[in-house]
Amino acid sequence: MDKTPPVISVSYDNNDAVNGNYFAAERTAAVSINERNFETSRIRITGTANDNGVDTVFPEVSSWRSNGDVHTATIYYSEDSKYTFTIEYTDKAGNMAEEYPIDEFYIDKTSPTLEISGVSHKSANNGEVAPVATYSDTNIDIDNVSITLSGANRGPVSCIGEYMDIENGRSFVFEDFARTKDVDDIYTLDVKITDLAGNETSETIMFSVNRFGSVYVLHDSLKAIEGKYIRDEIDVIVTEINVDSLKHDSINIKLTKNDMTTDLTEGTDYIINKTGGDGEWSEYEYVIHKSLFAGDGKYNVTLYSEDAAGNINENIDESKKAEISFGVDKTEPIIVPIDFEDGKTYAVESKTVTVSIYDNLVLEDAIILLNDKPVEYEVDGDDYTFEITSSNSPQKVKITATDAAGNQLVKEVKDFYVTTNLFIRWYTNKPLFVGSLSGVGLVLGGIAVSIILSKKKKTVEA
Repeated sequence: MDKTPPVISVSYDNNDAVNGNYFAAERTAAVSINERNFETSRIRITGTANDNGVDTVFPEVSSWRSNGDVHTATIYYSEDSKYTFTIEYTDKAGNMAEEYPIDEFYIDKTSPTLEISGVSHKSANNGEVAPVATYSDTNIDIDNVSITLSGANRGPVSCIGEYMDIENGRSFVFEDFARTKDVDDIYTLDVKITDLAGNETSETIMFSVNRFGSVYVLHDSLKAIEGKYIRDEIDVIVTEINVDSLKHDSINIKLTKNDMTTDLTEGTDYIINKTGGDGEWSEYEYVIHKSLFAGDGKYNVTLYSEDAAGNINENIDESKKAEISFGVDKTEPIIVPIDFEDGKTYAVESKTVTVSIYDNLVLEDAIILLNDKPVEYEVDGDDYTFEITSSNSPQKVKITATDAAGNQLVKEVKDFYVTTNLFIRWYTNKPLFVGSLSGVGLVLGGIAVSIILSKKKKTVEA
């Protein structure tokens, strides 16, 4: 007599499910049947296994082990598949175990596949830049995909592109990066894919977009003299900033002085201080020794380089706005009065005079004062011509010349007369004036002697 129905129970050693019934590791099921009159031939186990639409082999059930009325077997689920499992048992007396609900779960130990193409890791790019992130998995979680793009200077950047469906996955195709100067940067593209079982695949690449080449930054001291003239030479310091590293053997610095060009030598004429790289923009500080600018002249410095992206860089490129041009001038201007001088008298009503004012480089300004008042003049090359009108008083001319470097020279021509007055002309003619005074003295002396002698003669006669 057996009126007791069998009792079926199933337990698992791995219950770490993700998304309901996805497992990233193997599972072992322990199947137990509590039945006094146990017979294995009466057990009916139905199991299926399917991976990505393809039937696979359902694992074998172990042999049964009995401990009193409890009979146990195990099923080891080790391969990636979707599994279903159910069990039925009817004892010898015809008692049927309570219907066991179907177990359905996935074993997925395989991480998603991921490939980034279109742009290579650590590449320098000056053409099309359109990365493609392609990912797939049998149990892909479309909503658990992370694609981020960040620039070394720009920071986080929007991913502009479109998704394309592929079997068991997607591709994200970036649009070609905009061809504007602000887009040049070093980018980090990070893609992370997680499937429904929690398996994760990630890939990170770093690449540069470098279509516009180097940027040149002039040192503050150089900004102050750019295009100007100075009296004291200084070190010329300029920094070249590039998304990528420069090909060191491509760096060339030329110095032009008064139309004569010389190639400078690193270590002798200049030094390079490099910073950056390894995910940061590269910076090259050039320090060109001031001894090269000691002599008077006009100087121009040209920097040339080629970067890893193949861009040719020159600071004289109009788009760079970094031309280095200045002059050094330690010499004062020259002032030469042509046709008048100190202490002279000119017997005319008006005299046209010329002053030659010259500078070895650039004359910035000339001021001419006649008797402490500005005078209008005409300029013909280095000659400055103006009028001096008649005056019975001594006159003076003060000329101040300043060059572009600030060197200044002051010259005066003074105590001269422009007059037709006979007395002034006689007075200012020193030889004539002194001679005249001597003649008058002799005449007066003769008269005095005559008077004295006449008086003496009258006295003797008396």
